[in-house]
Amino acid sequence: MAGVPAGSKTPVGFTDCGIDTAGEQVFFGFKISETEDAIFDAHHEGLATIIKYLQALAYEARQRRLQVNPASGHTEVQRARSNPLHSVQLVVDVTGQHAMLTGTTEDGVPLEVQIPFVILRGLERDLPKVIETMRKLQASHGRQQ
Repeated sequence: MAGVPAGSKTPVGFTDCGIDTAGEQVFFGFKISETEDAIFDAHHEGLATIIKYLQALAYEARQRRLQVNPASGHTEVQRARSNPLHSVQLVVDVTGQHAMLTGTTEDGVPLEVQIPFVILRGLERDLPKVIETMRKLQASHGRQQ
C-alpha cells in the first residue's frame, strides 16, 4: 500500500456549496481546519466524474478490508445507516429505452435513477429469486411482510 503523501490534509467538515442559475457550474469545499478551507468549482459533468472517482475509491477500500478480514462484511452491513425508500415510482421514457426510478427515502431525500432496459430485464429475471430468499429469511425470523 502506498503511504499517505506528504502534505496531504484531512477534511474536518464541509464549506458552503452552490449551483449557478443555469445548473451548469457547482462549487463545494471542505474545511481543513478552523481557518483553512479548500473550495472547488466544477462543471456538473466534472462533479459527476469526481463522485464516481470517490465511489470507486471507497469501493476499493471496502474490498481491501474484506480481503484482510472477510468477517468484517457482516459488521459493515450492520453498521450501515438504513434509509429505506418510503415511496417509489417508475416512469418510462418516450423511446422505451430507459425507465426513471424516482422515490423518496424515509428521511425525505429524493432519489432519481435512470435504468436502461437491459438492466430492467435482469431485475425481472432475478427479482423472483430475491423475493423468495427474503420470504424464507423473514419466515425463519418469525416476520413476514
